[in-house]
Amino acid sequence: MTSFDSAAKPPDRATITDRVAALLGERPWAGYDDQSVDAIRAKLEGVDADTARRVRSYERDHKDRSAVIRAAERRIDRN
Repeated sequence: MTSFDSAAKPPDRATITDRVAALLGERPWAGYDDQSVDAIRAKLEGVDADTARRVRSYERDHKDRSAVIRAAERRIDRN
């Protein structure tokens, strides 16, 4: 039997949070899911087009907030 620190992640197993992240998809940035539409729209003003694409994709797959999707598309179109 292999010994490991119980607080450390076993080397051959994903943690529950790793599994949840894989199912949910990568959030565009830390804390994204807790932000309001207004907060996300404000942040979109300062991100690059790739991040805006991630926002659009993530929104379509999860919360599907049309105001966020439109804001992401406006940011993408600015390129």
